Amino acid sequence: MRIEHPDKPEHIRELIQLLDVWLADMPELRRTFVLWLRATLMRRSNYTIHIPLIEDLKELDMAMAPQWAKWAQDFKQEGWQEGRHSFGVQSLQKLLTKRFSPLEPDLLAQIEVAPLTTLETWFDRAIDAPSLAAVFADAPHDWSVPPRGKADV
Repeated sequence: MRIEHPDKPEHIRELIQLLDVWLADMPELRRTFVLWLRATLMRRSNYTIHIPLIEDLKELDMAMAPQWAKWAQDFKQEGWQEGRHSFGVQSLQKLLTKRFSPLEPDLLAQIEVAPLTTLETWFDRAIDAPSLAAVFADAPHDWSVPPRGKADV
C-alpha cells in the first residue's frame, strides 16, 4: 500500500531498500516483488518512465537512482505550486470579504478552482475596485446581481 500510494517519491526508495533487507534469504519472493514493483512504477501516470526488466531489488534501486532525484524535485515543485494557489485563494477571499461583505458560496467555489494567474488578476482588481462586479468583470457569472433568496420570490 505504501508503495502504491506514497507520501513522497523518496518513500518508495526507502521501502525498496527495506524489502531488500527483509527478503534477503527469500530469492523467489524478492524476484516477485521486483516484478510487481516494476509494473507498479511503470503504470503510474505521474511516473512516466521505462524500467528495464530487472530481477533484483538492488538492481532496481540502482536503475531508478536518476529518477528518485527527479521525482523528489517534481514533488517539491508541485507542493510549492499548490501552496501558492491555496494562499492566493485565501488572500483573495479575505480581501473581498473585508471590502464587499461575505461572499456567496458559488463565488467562493469559483475562486477556489481559478488558476493562479486569474487569482492574481482578481486580487489586483479587488484592491481598488468600486464593486464586486468590477473585480469579476471577465468571470462567467454576473456577481453584480445578488442571488435570489426565499424572501425575493
